[in-house]
Amino acid sequence: MCIRDSSSKFPLKCPGEGCRMEVSPEDTYEVLDPVYIHKFENFSTKKLLEANPQEYSCCPTPGCEYMFIYKPEEYQSGQFYCISCQKSYCLNCKVPLHTGKTCIQFKEEKINSTHLKEDDQFHQFVQGVKYKQCPKCKMWVEKNG
Repeated sequence: MCIRDSSSKFPLKCPGEGCRMEVSPEDTYEVLDPVYIHKFENFSTKKLLEANPQEYSCCPTPGCEYMFIYKPEEYQSGQFYCISCQKSYCLNCKVPLHTGKTCIQFKEEKINSTHLKEDDQFHQFVQGVKYKQCPKCKMWVEKNG
């Protein structure tokens, strides 16, 4: 039996000529090596998450495979604690928990911080280079001569 990482090959179908019946997970366990069973389970889980994003979710920590049933009434605070990797997240923002700040405050600070870093990098770039800011429109222009 062949498992490919292609959504067009899932769910698995019987390879028999003229038969397109879906192959059950139990059938795959009987014929696959343990390595391929693990791949099959991971792929099945990924497809389940993609098909039901309002019902299932997973921990946003890279490498953590913890999956849970998302019930908004259980996560009214928006906080999620992963029992597998033991990290806390904001389910609204999908980022590490930002205690003491609303999601809007956190996003605004993140945007401002990013812009400040980019502005600093730009000012370091133009220092000592042939660029000058126009006194009227404030656009940066390259000096000629």
